Amino acid sequence: GSAGQASYAAANGTLAAIVRARRARGLAGLCVDWGPWAEGMAAEDRVRRRSLGLMPMEAGAALAAMQALLDSGAVQASVLPLRSWNAFFGAHPRIGDDPFFATLRPEQVSSETISSDGIVAQLRAMPDQARRRALLQHLRLALATVLGADPQAHVAPETPFQELGLDSLMSVELRNLLAKAFDVALPPTLALDYPTLATLSDHIMQQLFPATVPDRSDDIAAIVAMSDAEAEELLRRELEGLGV
Repeated sequence: GSAGQASYAAANGTLAAIVRARRARGLAGLCVDWGPWAEGMAAEDRVRRRSLGLMPMEAGAALAAMQALLDSGAVQASVLPLRSWNAFFGAHPRIGDDPFFATLRPEQVSSETISSDGIVAQLRAMPDQARRRALLQHLRLALATVLGADPQAHVAPETPFQELGLDSLMSVELRNLLAKAFDVALPPTLALDYPTLATLSDHIMQQLFPATVPDRSDDIAAIVAMSDAEAEELLRRELEGLGV
């Protein structure tokens, strides 16, 4: 079982056996194998649980799940909200051989698909627009790997990583994966500094092919140096150009 749970195993096994014995005799009983709650004892070890791919349950959601199980007539069930299947299976390598969990294991994205030599060489040989599209797709695959999500699922370039469930531990995992794949130096705060696929793609494009990403630092400096009246006039012209 999971680390730190050995002391509970015997008691939990006994309670589960009592519930099954009661149900076999036509009596009421429900055994729920709970994942971590956001409050109480389970909340004390959040870092380790997140590394296992688990996310804490709010009390309201957990109680709603229990009501649904009571209504279903189930004998025993697990309520285990997962943030990342890949992290879960990585922390429990043997469990993937179980027929039940084998059906839940997400399709693995081959590490060769996001290897440094293959991608960088392919990108270098592409024209600019095709290169950008290909890089964006590779970033989607890397993100799916870290999240344990469907690698075929479409993620809009402007969707914030936080909305997808990427937490701080996963951010570091994503950074390490991309740094190795593209052989570039990336900051530990990568997903905070570049919180969408679009901004992350621009940053990595700048790292790999600096000549293809225009330097707008002079434009930004000029805008910062403007007076309020000049900035207001510039904004007015931009809006007029957009037909606003």
